[in-house]
Amino acid sequence: TIEPESGELGPDQAVELSFGFTSENEVTLRNNKDIQCIVLEPKTGKVEETFDVPIAAKSVFSAFRIQPSRGVNFGPVKFDSSHTKTIEIKNDSEFPFSFELVSMTELQERQEALKEEE
Repeated sequence: TIEPESGELGPDQAVELSFGFTSENEVTLRNNKDIQCIVLEPKTGKVEETFDVPIAAKSVFSAFRIQPSRGVNFGPVKFDSSHTKTIEIKNDSEFPFSFELVSMTELQERQEALKEEE
């Protein structure tokens, strides 16, 4: 979105244009020239000049890695003994994210609750 998309400026006036970017997919724009500014003569509407407004943007999803990738395998554990295993989750993305370990039952309950809210 661009606000405002058009206007009129008098001598020595300036206007601040606001550009918004939203993406539902991973996108990389470099020196994108899909937006142009047209300078018009206000009385005649004659195009006096046009110029590109270069846009750069990048949208990314959270990326992570779990090690070991095969998950937690306790193997044989002697009765009445305790065994500890670890996994590592690594944030490979450009932004922080939160994580939470939940049971499948709790996950299903949360998903159902979200569907009911829609």
